[in-house]
Amino acid sequence: MHARTEFEESRPAGSKRKLRWIAGLFVAFLAAFTLYSNTLFSLTLPKATTTVPQSGSLEHSFQGSAIAEPAATVDLTNPAGWKVAKVNVKTGDKVHKGQILVEYDGSEAEQQVKDEEAALQKLNLALPQLQAAYIEAAHGDDSAALQDARTALESAKIDIQTQKEHLQALQKQLSANGEIAAPFDGTVLEVHAVEDLAVAAGGGPDIRLAGAQQGFRIALTVPEDVASLLNVGDPVDAVVSGKQPRTIQGTVAAIEDDAPAEGGPSAGDDSGAGGSTAAANRVTVTLQDPKLKGGERIQLQWSLSSGQDAMLLPNEAVHRDDAGAYVWTVQTRSGPLGNAFYAARTSVTVVDSNEYQTEIGDGLFEQDEVVSWSSEPLLDGSRIRL
Repeated sequence: MHARTEFEESRPAGSKRKLRWIAGLFVAFLAAFTLYSNTLFSLTLPKATTTVPQSGSLEHSFQGSAIAEPAATVDLTNPAGWKVAKVNVKTGDKVHKGQILVEYDGSEAEQQVKDEEAALQKLNLALPQLQAAYIEAAHGDDSAALQDARTALESAKIDIQTQKEHLQALQKQLSANGEIAAPFDGTVLEVHAVEDLAVAAGGGPDIRLAGAQQGFRIALTVPEDVASLLNVGDPVDAVVSGKQPRTIQGTVAAIEDDAPAEGGPSAGDDSGAGGSTAAANRVTVTLQDPKLKGGERIQLQWSLSSGQDAMLLPNEAVHRDDAGAYVWTVQTRSGPLGNAFYAARTSVTVVDSNEYQTEIGDGLFEQDEVVSWSSEPLLDGSRIRL
């Protein structure tokens, strides 16, 4: 009887332990299920990678090439259109200032000068007779005859002066157009003059001459963001292409504010990648090297920066729409199951950019975490997983 009573008393205590064990197991199951559900839910969130702004100087790069051309050229043509009597040079010849390059047949002009000289001589021969007639009329009483004699004499003097001036102009033209002389030391680039022809072959100038002292030049179409970092007078390292490339020195000679209206490159301009293509400048570089002959392909490469520290982000982290530029910053919120991450649209001011990075002016702090990539488009306030 006593043993049964102890057994009966022990049953409620065992039941309580069992209930507590079941309750604990249920709570653990709920916690595990909640954690598992939260894990499954987080896997459905957009996946994102992040970065933080870097401090540095934005660099702009450019690589291009162009054909070396003489820095100073002149086209020489006979304006009178006379036939060519003799061509004294050929393409590639070195010439000195004053050297006769082409001689012209001025026989027709010479004959015209002779005819005008004869006409002047006739006028001079008639002058004494008119002077004598004037003197005779001056001693007479006929005022009308005197006036006629005076008019004839003055008219003859005017005719003589006019004829002299006309003759001098013809003689000057004969002297100027009889030949073409080199205006400076240089190299003959092209010869279009042909003996016994008045019109140059191909319609070009009779002679195209390059100055020897001015060296050579190249002109390239350079993105505006690169050109803005250049200054006239800046030294340039240029590479002459060929089997044995070599480096020569150049100088930035000109930076035109706007590219040519047609937008195309100049002859031989093979401007390469680098910088923005939204706007471009024409940059001229002069080259001084005794081995250059013209026609060589010259390569240039620039890597330039303003030298000022700035806040930089990868280009893929910066977005734009009608409202302006913005980035997705990461906001962290604490919860019972750990931290949760949310994307927040943050407007920024873009100062500059290159092919890889964007310079941010306002809107961010250096410690801000910025989304650089996401598996799907984000919305302001949307939860993400990192």
